[in-house]
Amino acid sequence: MQDIFYFTASLTMVVVFVTCIWFMWLMFIASKLVKSLTNVSYEWNVIKSKVLGFVLKILNKGTKQIK
Repeated sequence: MQDIFYFTASLTMVVVFVTCIWFMWLMFIASKLVKSLTNVSYEWNVIKSKVLGFVLKILNKGTKQIK
Protein backbone atom coordinates (compact mmCIF):
# COMPACT_ATOMS: atom_id res chain seq x y z
CA MET A 1 0.00 0.00 0.00
CA GLN A 2 2.83 2.37 0.84
CA ASP A 3 4.52 1.69 -2.52
CA ILE A 4 1.41 2.86 -4.39
CA PHE A 5 1.30 6.03 -2.28
CA TYR A 6 4.95 6.83 -3.01
CA PHE A 7 4.48 6.10 -6.70
CA THR A 8 1.39 8.32 -7.02
CA ALA A 9 3.01 11.09 -4.95
CA SER A 10 6.11 10.99 -7.15
CA LEU A 11 4.03 10.96 -10.29
CA THR A 12 1.99 13.92 -9.03
CA MET A 13 5.14 15.89 -8.23
CA VAL A 14 6.56 15.22 -11.69
CA VAL A 15 3.30 16.30 -13.33
CA VAL A 16 3.16 19.48 -11.22
CA PHE A 17 6.80 20.24 -12.03
CA VAL A 18 6.28 19.77 -15.77
CA THR A 19 3.10 21.86 -15.61
CA CYS A 20 4.94 24.69 -13.84
CA ILE A 21 7.71 24.67 -16.44
CA TRP A 22 5.12 24.66 -19.23
CA PHE A 23 3.25 27.55 -17.58
CA MET A 24 6.45 29.61 -17.24
CA TRP A 25 7.25 28.95 -20.90
CA LEU A 26 3.71 30.01 -21.85
CA MET A 27 4.03 33.26 -19.86
CA PHE A 28 7.39 33.95 -21.53
CA ILE A 29 5.89 33.47 -24.99
CA ALA A 30 2.87 35.60 -24.06
CA SER A 31 5.07 38.43 -22.79
CA LYS A 32 7.10 38.39 -26.03
CA LEU A 33 3.86 38.46 -28.02
CA VAL A 34 2.46 41.38 -26.03
CA LYS A 35 5.74 43.27 -26.39
CA SER A 36 5.75 42.77 -30.17
CA LEU A 37 2.09 43.80 -30.40
CA THR A 38 2.75 47.03 -28.51
CA ASN A 39 5.64 47.77 -30.89
CA VAL A 40 3.34 47.12 -33.85
CA SER A 41 0.62 49.38 -32.44
CA TYR A 42 3.19 52.12 -31.74
CA GLU A 43 4.52 51.86 -35.30
CA TRP A 44 0.93 51.84 -36.59
CA ASN A 45 0.20 55.07 -34.68
CA VAL A 46 3.34 56.69 -36.13
CA ILE A 47 2.36 55.63 -39.65
CA LYS A 48 -1.20 56.87 -39.11
CA SER A 49 -0.02 60.28 -37.91
CA LYS A 50 2.36 60.62 -40.89
CA VAL A 51 -0.39 59.72 -43.35
CA LEU A 52 -2.83 62.13 -41.69
CA GLY A 53 -0.21 64.89 -41.79
CA PHE A 54 0.37 64.24 -45.49
CA VAL A 55 -3.38 64.30 -46.21
CA LEU A 56 -3.75 67.57 -44.28
CA LYS A 57 -0.92 69.12 -46.32
CA ILE A 58 -2.66 68.10 -49.54
CA LEU A 59 -6.00 69.45 -48.31
CA ASN A 60 -4.42 72.74 -47.22
CA LYS A 61 -2.80 73.16 -50.65
CA GLY A 62 -6.14 72.40 -52.29
CA THR A 63 -8.01 74.99 -50.22
CA LYS A 64 -5.32 77.61 -50.93
CA GLN A 65 -5.66 77.02 -54.68
CA ILE A 66 -9.46 77.33 -54.52
CA LYS A 67 -9.27 80.73 -52.78
